[in-house]
Amino acid sequence: MTNATAHAPTLSHAEAKSFYDRFGKLRDWQSFYESAAIDDMIAHAAFECAHAVVEIGCGTGALAERLLADVLPADATYLGIEISSTMVKLTRERIARWSARARAVETDGAPRLPVGNAIADRI
Repeated sequence: MTNATAHAPTLSHAEAKSFYDRFGKLRDWQSFYESAAIDDMIAHAAFECAHAVVEIGCGTGALAERLLADVLPADATYLGIEISSTMVKLTRERIARWSARARAVETDGAPRLPVGNAIADRI
């Protein structure tokens, strides 16, 4: 008899941060299997009507760059949130040309968004 309530081990915040800090730019390699899902999300999420986007787990900033360059209105803001300082650095590099309206921040992994009373159209 198996234990139906058994859970797979999970990474602590520190372990997840350490992994993604090491993994860094290699994450873009995953695009071969992520691209179709991202294309579908962009096609159906009406980002072209969004004025404030928050991405939890922004990774290398590939989605942010695509949204800012090709999809979001020129006045839309973007906030990327990530636990990895390496990923935040990569995202900041990718979104630098939109720095007046886009930013990436490192989070401590707590279940709260660093947006204050701001409103987001897409999360």
